Amino acid sequence: MKLLLIDDCQSSQALIEGMLSTVCPGLDLSVEDDAIDFSAAEVIGGYDCVLLDYRLPSMNGLELLAQARKAQVETPPVIMLSGERDLRVAVEAIKLGSCDFLPKQDLNAEQLGQAIATAMQQRQNKSTTRNQRQAQTVAAVAPLHHKQSRAFNAALQQQVAVSQEQDTGCAIVLLDTVFAPAFGAPLSDTESRALLRQSEQRLSAALRAGDSIHRIGPGRVAILLPGCSTETAVTAARARIERRLLGPYPLTSTRHASARTRIGVAVYPSDATNETDLVQHAINAMKQPACLCNDAVVSAVESTRSH
Repeated sequence: MKLLLIDDCQSSQALIEGMLSTVCPGLDLSVEDDAIDFSAAEVIGGYDCVLLDYRLPSMNGLELLAQARKAQVETPPVIMLSGERDLRVAVEAIKLGSCDFLPKQDLNAEQLGQAIATAMQQRQNKSTTRNQRQAQTVAAVAPLHHKQSRAFNAALQQQVAVSQEQDTGCAIVLLDTVFAPAFGAPLSDTESRALLRQSEQRLSAALRAGDSIHRIGPGRVAILLPGCSTETAVTAARARIERRLLGPYPLTSTRHASARTRIGVAVYPSDATNETDLVQHAINAMKQPACLCNDAVVSAVESTRSH
């Protein structure tokens, strides 16, 4: 296990190193005297656990945790240490993602070892849950064996071959949309199909000549964008798609649906150089927290109607 200790007090460093040698023999321990960059995954991500002192020369531990949260960096388990028994700091540390808060005055080897073991177990549980969700997402979003996705697979394979031959690029966009009635009874099968047609019509209006839309499952659509490989082109294409998807989805004059759409983009050859990896990259992008949500728009329309 690789553990990082961040503490500017040499006597505390020596005390904690002695405790760790007792409860974690063979530990790969690194020591820093001041804050490191918690916003960079490549800096902090190589450790299995971090012991973080609250008071550091350049900034405090809460600021470091907040830095990681703002940058949306997943840190290893963090255990905050402090020379003060400050309940406010302890509560804030837990809110910001720290696994535990240990006052140095009461610290002993057994307590430290138990805190590390608990933190590592929480990390394992979180990893297991995430892997299960990813497996479910892969199965639900892009069932490559599904009969509805065969046309897309063939088109993507052909486009990658053309891009390789002509030394150009292309992009794919995966969209997973869930519709819900803004009010009233649940959506019927007929209404759901009508909403899918609306969504595809909106997408068609956002595309260029040569782009193609492929339905790969209920509520799931793949878009193939030949020649779209630069960051500027991809950003513009995504912006066009998102603009078209926004707005209420009318069913009747008095009934609307809201929509939540997750979008994943993959670019050949910068993200991957074969069809399977391109699709997987787009799926991974769909797992990000960002979600295009039309609820607010629908609510605004309903509010206007009610007045």
